[in-house]
This record gives sequence, C-alpha cells and structure tokens, in this order.
Amino acid sequence: VAYLDHAALTSLLDEAAVSSATRPTTITESRRHGRRPIVVPRDPALGEHVDDHQQRFCARMAAKGLITTAADENAFRGLVDHALATPDDYAVVADGGDVAESVARFGGLVADLLARRG
Repeated sequence: VAYLDHAALTSLLDEAAVSSATRPTTITESRRHGRRPIVVPRDPALGEHVDDHQQRFCARMAAKGLITTAADENAFRGLVDHALATPDDYAVVADGGDVAESVARFGGLVADLLARRG
C-alpha cells in the first residue's frame, strides 16, 4: 500500500503487530493505540536515504523502549512472527499524553526563544 489516510491508518493500529517506516506520526499513533511498533529505518548504505538520521532516531527511540527496530528483512520477519505469536510483548500503556501540558510547554519554549531574540 503506497499511502493510507489517517482514518485507514488508525483502524489498523489495534492489530497485534504494527510495523512502520521511520515516521514519527505513525510511531506516536501506534503507541497511542497501545502498541509498540516494529520500525524499519532506511539505510543510506543501501541507497535508501541520503543520510543516517533515521537509524540514529530509531536507535534513540529503541534505547528508551519506545519502539523495536529491525535492521534487515530477516530481523523484521522474526519480530513480526514474535509479535503475532505473543502480542502482549508489544503492548504498551496507551500514550495519550497530556496535550494541554505539551502545548503549554511548547508555547513557553517559543516565548523564551522570542524574548532572547529581542
């Protein structure tokens, strides 16, 4: 599937296994639906991307336990098989977050930045 609109995407996020390219929105939506996604970062060594920012981002997210990464097809297949066999291993407490708190914090950061710029 080349593209899923938001409604189609969110309808799939309650499945036992969720996989994604390195897309922060898909990762966030997956976690909001209670699933730790299996993420496949693009590899610039294979000509899939211009640099390694996706790999660095995924390494950081995986180190925090927010995602599981697959470096290659064999790892991906193994992780999907594991997620389908034991979906509870990929369940997380749904990350609804406090939107109002996040917006207020972001607003404060922007205000501080603008104040410093004069």
